[in-house]
Amino acid sequence: MDMELLHGPRGVWVAIAVQLVLYGAGWAVAGRLIPGLRASAQYWMAFSVVGALTTLLLGQHGQIGNWLSAEVGAVLLVLTLTCATRAAELFFQQPPRTREHLGALAAVIAVVAWVRVAPDPDLARAIAVPLLLALQIARGVTAVHADLRREFGPRLAWSLHVPLGGLGLAMLATAIQAWMDRGVAPVPVPIAPVHPWLLLTMLVMAGVLHFAYAGMAVSRLARRLRQLSHRDPLTGLLNRRAMDELLQQEWQRHQRYGEPFAVVLADIDHFKRVNETLGHGAGDDVLALVAGRLQSALRPTDRLARYGGEQFLVLMPATDHAQALAAAERLRVRV
Repeated sequence: MDMELLHGPRGVWVAIAVQLVLYGAGWAVAGRLIPGLRASAQYWMAFSVVGALTTLLLGQHGQIGNWLSAEVGAVLLVLTLTCATRAAELFFQQPPRTREHLGALAAVIAVVAWVRVAPDPDLARAIAVPLLLALQIARGVTAVHADLRREFGPRLAWSLHVPLGGLGLAMLATAIQAWMDRGVAPVPVPIAPVHPWLLLTMLVMAGVLHFAYAGMAVSRLARRLRQLSHRDPLTGLLNRRAMDELLQQEWQRHQRYGEPFAVVLADIDHFKRVNETLGHGAGDDVLALVAGRLQSALRPTDRLARYGGEQFLVLMPATDHAQALAAAERLRVRV
């Protein structure tokens, strides 16, 4: 039953390869449209293309030697995982680990060369290749888990990495089983670098990775657009829209719990004269300078916005009238 997976219609393998290529084309478009995603998208595209080549190689079983589909397939699988790991690292803007990735490729090439001269090549392959793949999966998961959890939450991090970790453990289990069965049960003639069911699982997880990281890219872009829509481009402060939302939330909290809050509205005296005499560029510099000084005088819980023109608005939660007057004077002195 296991071997039937690879002896099935070649059209199935071609269809899987085409699907992977389409994933790669999607990443190519995403990299062109989103500059900040370009480096990561290139490696996701490589992940798709190499995965498609691996799939096509397996689909040619029977027309090429078993050793070729098994051993060249092993090298391609490690290269595929390396591309995925590097893509994830770049997605989270981690420093390059070029030597580590080249070391993984060198290791699998050395293993393939060793398998050809080993006393029992089939046993050596059955142990070494799954072990290398398990190590590569474990390295990829641990490299980005903390960053993924920090940015997108533990639920997504664990839901994505637990299945990947399970796949790595299954790879490790097959290597251990092959070692324990040595001399007891014959190792089957290889037609794939790993157990066919594990290979099928890897192909499914490849699709999951593509959709998961594409979804995270869209989420990150949407969050970035929301931040831009709530920030004043000149001063970097909240804009009027963002402050109005905060005021509405604070008012609702006041109505529900009775907590006091204060609002301070300030503007720059004679600002029009600055623009008229020194130019709008100098006026922009004054706005940025005043914004910085106001921000430095506020508490961590206070929120500051450029409310319009030369006007600034400060929202102070849990602040009564006397505290608000003292804070307003502190702001005036700071400016």
